[in-house]
Amino acid sequence: MTLTENVSQPDARSGAAAGIVLICIGALYLAAQWFGFDVGHVGWPFLIILPGLALVGAAAFGDRSFAGQAVPGSMATMTGLILLVQNAFNLWDTWAYAWSLLIIASGVGMLLQGHRTDQPRMRASGRRTIEGGAITFVVFAAFFELVLNLSHFDNTDVSRFGLPVLLIGLGAIYLIRPWRRPA
Repeated sequence: MTLTENVSQPDARSGAAAGIVLICIGALYLAAQWFGFDVGHVGWPFLIILPGLALVGAAAFGDRSFAGQAVPGSMATMTGLILLVQNAFNLWDTWAYAWSLLIIASGVGMLLQGHRTDQPRMRASGRRTIEGGAITFVVFAAFFELVLNLSHFDNTDVSRFGLPVLLIGLGAIYLIRPWRRPA
């Protein structure tokens, strides 16, 4: 096979990633038409989510040379998801601690990149980063929401939802810890 033959044949995995992005965009607009909501107002974070997912898809399913796209793709996707939730529920004050989810996203990207490139140390570093990000998120969310009441939840909402979510988050951390493989 010559170099020109290799370049002229499209990679099936790249086509699959592009197809997934187009399907997601089409599904979003179809849902907007079906349910009658303004995509521009509610769905603008998808302009960040979809390219992030495309990068993650390229890293996961594309050639191994695309593995380095896992971290920026994961972080872009997480940024878009945070913005989607904040926009949908008007929770902009949660940026005080939501940024820590980007630590988790970078760990997920490192884990994926380490898996695709067969680098055990990268995978271990990704797992530690995910764990550190989860602990950071739970601690900051608990402080800002339960102590400072940043989102101005009714005290009954905080006691009904905040404490159980905090306990679930801490329980998940302790549940995941034994599954960590040594570096």
